[in-house]
Amino acid sequence: MSGEEISKLNNALLTIDEEEILINLDMSEVTDLSIISASQNGNTIKLNGTFYNCKALYSITLPDSVIYLNLYAFKGCSSLTNLSAKNVTYIGQSAFEDCISLTNFELPSKTSQIRNQAFKGCLNLESISIGKKMKSNDQFGYEIFDNCPKFKTINYALTIQDWKNINIENKSSIPKGTIIKCTDGEYKM
Repeated sequence: MSGEEISKLNNALLTIDEEEILINLDMSEVTDLSIISASQNGNTIKLNGTFYNCKALYSITLPDSVIYLNLYAFKGCSSLTNLSAKNVTYIGQSAFEDCISLTNFELPSKTSQIRNQAFKGCLNLESISIGKKMKSNDQFGYEIFDNCPKFKTINYALTIQDWKNINIENKSSIPKGTIIKCTDGEYKM
């Protein structure tokens, strides 16, 4: 199946043998995508701007081999509401910038870094769930939730003291007034 044929599918199932095939496809018309296999000689896959500006894409399921959502991975995917990616450890700069249809987002439990402006301009984003791997200040970039006017809740898989130990306030990544729901109660930024 050629890249041209794939870009015209509304419900695509894709097998990928080389990282480059993803990067070179015109995915602008794909709406629902399940990638069932993605490997490059057994290595992990990094998505760099792969789905940049795919305005019709509303749902995507990524295989376990995709562990990095790098720079602009889904930037401008204005219809994106559902992402399934179990093994992602890294959310790169502006990875979800301007994904205006995202309302809630659950980071994979293995995620250990969220870089600058990862969710900037997600106008309808209200909450995010963060797992136990996120526990130090250097794991959070700057302005992660910049221009997210509806953002109000972080569900955090550790305690209030663990959250306070991160000392993230000095980066202004989390909007003032955000409620952090921890395993032992709530904390207001």
